[in-house]
Amino acid sequence: MSKTSNVILGFLSGAAIGLVAGILTAPDKGENTRAKIKDKVNNLADDFSDNVEDKINQLEEQINQLKKDAQEKINDIKGTTDKNKAKV
Repeated sequence: MSKTSNVILGFLSGAAIGLVAGILTAPDKGENTRAKIKDKVNNLADDFSDNVEDKINQLEEQINQLKKDAQEKINDIKGTTDKNKAKV
């Protein structure tokens, strides 16, 4: 895992723990507390999912750019090879 991923995961974990601890220590009915915890966990899961999707999209863009660059290099090498064959 990259450092950025570890930081994001650590932040989300800390936020989740903090939210749950805050909700559990607040004076409220158990039913309301469970509903709040469920909502917060769902929100955190959605945020995490969005972050993962963003990272996947970034990686796909980088892979596509690398493929494009590699194909350009291959074409350059083929062109140089063809020129050298023509000289021989």
